[in-house]
Amino acid sequence: MTAASMKLALAGVLALLLQDWRYGKQLAEQAGSHQVDLTAICNAAAAQVRADQDKRLALEQRLSASDQTHHEALTNAQKDQARLRDRIATSDLRLSVLLDAADSASGCAVPGRYRHRRRGSSARAFSSAGGVAG
Repeated sequence: MTAASMKLALAGVLALLLQDWRYGKQLAEQAGSHQVDLTAICNAAAAQVRADQDKRLALEQRLSASDQTHHEALTNAQKDQARLRDRIATSDLRLSVLLDAADSASGCAVPGRYRHRRRGSSARAFSSAGGVAG
């Protein structure tokens, strides 16, 4: 091997080492850039998850409020229905008492008739004879 070929071989080895060093540097930069990209993607995904969780929480709160409003409306309707049912039952009872009284009074000579007062009414019932009944 001659000196020129030795120099050429040494230059080739040095060129390969330099190329290896440059390639390693490029790979390190690329890995760093890739890590930055992965971090940005991870942060964006975490922000999206937080936004979705916030939306879900807001939706659950609206649904809960709507459900509570619906429940209150249903409860109020049931109370109103029970109140009306009780008033109808009471009215039926009063009417049957009045009808029974009218049937029993038709057989005897009672002057005048009694008109039923509504609960809470301050008006008095008058008999047909002009007096105040009960």
